[in-house]
Amino acid sequence: MSPFRLPAAVTALVTAALAGTALALAVPAAATTPDPAATPDARSAAAAPLLAEPGVLAAPARSDQVYVPITPCRVVDTRSAFGPLGSQVSRNYYVSGSFGIVSQGGRQGGCGIPENATAVAATMTAVDPAAVGFARAWPAGSPEPAATQLQYRETNGTGVVLTLRPGSAAHLTVRNYGGPTDLVLDVAGYWAPQMQASVSAAGVLSHGTSRVVSIQHTASSGAYKVTFDAPVTSCSPQVETRSLGQFASLGNPSGGTVTVYLWTLGSDGAPDLNDAPFHLTVTC
Repeated sequence: MSPFRLPAAVTALVTAALAGTALALAVPAAATTPDPAATPDARSAAAAPLLAEPGVLAAPARSDQVYVPITPCRVVDTRSAFGPLGSQVSRNYYVSGSFGIVSQGGRQGGCGIPENATAVAATMTAVDPAAVGFARAWPAGSPEPAATQLQYRETNGTGVVLTLRPGSAAHLTVRNYGGPTDLVLDVAGYWAPQMQASVSAAGVLSHGTSRVVSIQHTASSGAYKVTFDAPVTSCSPQVETRSLGQFASLGNPSGGTVTVYLWTLGSDGAPDLNDAPFHLTVTC
């Protein structure tokens, strides 16, 4: 297959239409090699803006749970908030979002975990317990389970997967048996529904997951802003067209928003921005 080249007319019109916004378009892997003989501007356009293959019909969005690793981040430390847990004492904690985290000894601003996260990979540590004991943790608002997540004799911790209650209310309940002991909870990753959206030409979410916050679209503009519930600047968005002969391109993600542009090639080889359905997936 010959090296992929973005036509000069396409590059010029798309660049002007997007007012300097950098693009990241999806293409088949074999077609992404820039032409070394091209001019510097053309090479730059071919290396970053890659053309979406027209005629790809995307499947509806699914709510599959995906695991997202994060830099280990503290959400609970009773040494700086509320003090040790006594025996038979239960406390509710926030794990997702930003509300309430710092007041329970966690990181200022939270750990970047979306509020609809369903579980976290965490380390629970008993710090300086006064006596042997164990602790249980479960989704806030649910019945206490019989399983034990942490057993302690001296200061010790264990890696656990903790199921959460999604939403803006407290996410996790911890009950201590023994001690008293201070408790530290650090999170290294979370599970949440995949960030996906199937959007109609009118800018309406036809299929999607709970990660989609909003869609902004001006009629006949060919541009759509899809906002998710977590930052996507370090993630990898992919867009698929839902109409034959349609092309799609992506602006650089900003905050939680991905901008999608839909267009076709006119008879003169220049792109014409137009409204069309598409499917967007963001992988972090």
